[in-house]
Amino acid sequence: MSLSHADLPLSATAPHGAHWHLFCRVIDNWGDIGVTWRLATELARRGQRVTLWVDDSSALSWLAPQGAQGVAVKDWSLASSRLHADGAQSGLFAATDVRGVVVEMFGCELPESVQQQISRSAIPVAWINLEYLSAERHISRLHGLPSPVMGGAAAGCTKWFFYPGFSLQTGGIMHPRQAPCEAQSTLHGQSTQADCSLFCYDSPALAQWVTAWQRDGLHVATYPGAGARAIQALGLTGITLWDAVAQPEFDNRLTRCAFNVVRGEDSMSRALWSGRPFLWHIYPQDDGVHRAKLDAFLDWTEAPLAVRRAHGIWNGFETAESGDWVPTPQRADWHTWVKWAEGVRARSLRLPDLTPTLMAFASDKDARGPRHSN
Repeated sequence: MSLSHADLPLSATAPHGAHWHLFCRVIDNWGDIGVTWRLATELARRGQRVTLWVDDSSALSWLAPQGAQGVAVKDWSLASSRLHADGAQSGLFAATDVRGVVVEMFGCELPESVQQQISRSAIPVAWINLEYLSAERHISRLHGLPSPVMGGAAAGCTKWFFYPGFSLQTGGIMHPRQAPCEAQSTLHGQSTQADCSLFCYDSPALAQWVTAWQRDGLHVATYPGAGARAIQALGLTGITLWDAVAQPEFDNRLTRCAFNVVRGEDSMSRALWSGRPFLWHIYPQDDGVHRAKLDAFLDWTEAPLAVRRAHGIWNGFETAESGDWVPTPQRADWHTWVKWAEGVRARSLRLPDLTPTLMAFASDKDARGPRHSN
């Protein structure tokens, strides 16, 4: 990432109030930074001052090439080691700040120096652990609970669990800036769109799925990543390889494709707004817990059998003898997928909007407990 992007100035029009520090570690894919960037820009759009601390900002060069007004991007290491000449810790929280908010995105552990600053800050600081999105029932019970810090530089402080989710008892999901419009019918797309798009991991059903689409005369495109590498290894041809694109263009393409395979949390949470039939290739985990998470999501969407079976086969939980389960507009069960996708979008509109919900949640939280005036 260029210096001009990393040193992007804060918005001059933002009211002087809460200063949000979002901490993100990029593990092995782009979902973590994708969700974090969306949150950062939504907070800034609502007049908040935002600093994003990230250990690998390279994905932002294509995910958000223009940066965002009101968001500063800083290297994680600067928060963990910089000292003033007099030996005092460099402060994340200015004395003129009304409030500080520190968010551990997806349970990443804060640097010790940041924990010290939270415990010693002269201004109120809310310390929030923002977890992964899930439709599992226990999320509603855990959302909003305190987590006392028992050791380390911030011993005696409290951080708070914030769970995105699919019920009114959770933090909800990030809503689009505008109400989603009806997707227009687009089959046999042109150069900038496709009938079916793939943003996925490798799948045992990949070859069968793509072959069935192509047999029905559909244009298939894939984004860079594990799915594209698997397609190349399988020797599949006639598939368009798209470049990685910025988030707004990715969101627009979801509405211009007849069917989308999406992966992880960020792209799935955008696919459900598109109103287009989609399949969620959930992030696979060695202990198999991702199956329960996928089943909970399908339960929330009231997915019909055709949708459930396709998800099970694509994610490797079931096997299929033929390609009859592959959803395409030429198949008899296509209307089932369309109705399901429209229902998912309608259900999503009834969920809390995550960003203002998070702002309200942070407003009355303090990592050091109730403050008492002398």
